[in-house]
Amino acid sequence: LKDYLYHLTPSAIIKVITKKLINAGRHGSLSVDSFAAICFVFLLLGMGLAYNYTSKGNFLLLQSVVIVILGGIAGGFVPIFILNVAINKRKKTILRQLPEFLDLLCVSVQAGLTFEAAVNNILQRFKGPLGDEFYQAIDDMRMGMPRRTALRNMTERVDLPELTFLLHQ
Repeated sequence: LKDYLYHLTPSAIIKVITKKLINAGRHGSLSVDSFAAICFVFLLLGMGLAYNYTSKGNFLLLQSVVIVILGGIAGGFVPIFILNVAINKRKKTILRQLPEFLDLLCVSVQAGLTFEAAVNNILQRFKGPLGDEFYQAIDDMRMGMPRRTALRNMTERVDLPELTFLLHQ
């Protein structure tokens, strides 16, 4: 079912959902087709609840159909709303962690460590989404990716202007 739904979904929507899943830090744990299946289940749930509501009321057929359709639309948007909340929460956490991370990075570099060594040292004690993103960037650099590309990829995953401005100067 989820593969079928994935093929029915327009490519522009797939790109948007992919970006949102990456921004939420869920790109490894939740695929686009799984997310589409979750949206479909919530759409059906919304339609079912709306149908249950209209079947107990005194509605005209057209009113019932409109309410059921609107219930389905509302239900289908619940996972998207939850994903947006997760993205905003993650961004706020990263913004909160950024000053401490930068302070530790400055102290480590001033003590004579290279950028990669300083970040590795900080990551030994640093937990949370910012640490996860820097860990991914360091891992990309270990695999041979240039530092600039690894950091640019990180800023695209996070999609936070403050981090983008800081790392692309």
